[in-house]
Amino acid sequence: MPDHTTTRATRRPRLDRRARLLAAVIVLAGAAACVPPTDTPTTGSAITVSPSTEGVAPGSMVTVHGAGFTVTGNLGTRPPFLGQPAGVYVVFGRFTDPWRPSTGASSGSRQIISQVWALPQAQHDLLDPTGALPEIVLLRADGAFDAELVLTEAGGSGAYGIATYAGSGAINSGEELVVPVTFAP
Repeated sequence: MPDHTTTRATRRPRLDRRARLLAAVIVLAGAAACVPPTDTPTTGSAITVSPSTEGVAPGSMVTVHGAGFTVTGNLGTRPPFLGQPAGVYVVFGRFTDPWRPSTGASSGSRQIISQVWALPQAQHDLLDPTGALPEIVLLRADGAFDAELVLTEAGGSGAYGIATYAGSGAINSGEELVVPVTFAP
């Protein structure tokens, strides 16, 4: 009769099904992260700000209305929405030229003072299922959103502005918009 005994040192380790699946996900996520983002510009996106962006009193709140933004594009290149529609960032900050991600500008060219993330329904529901987070707003199916930002002065360099750009590392030059902001003396 053959001897079926083995020692731990001679036994070949076996990965269970969950470990193999996890390993495959890690490999695929790593490969996806290496794919360079593509510039698929949106046309017709626009933002309006009310009440005003000229002579603003520090600490004022404004409403940014966006229209014509992509709901199914802007696929994220990093978590939490790797390969999924990642909406747009709506930010108030200071910007040096060039600041646009599509031009290869580093994140250092954008000093973010206040930020809101406009997300399509499915992604919105994942990050803010109760709708209680003011920094997460819905990017509606028609490509519109409404976001509130507080405009406060901050040290640094660059011009003040309210800007939009694709979220989660996506690149979309058609959604890289900026409205200048000036503070009252």
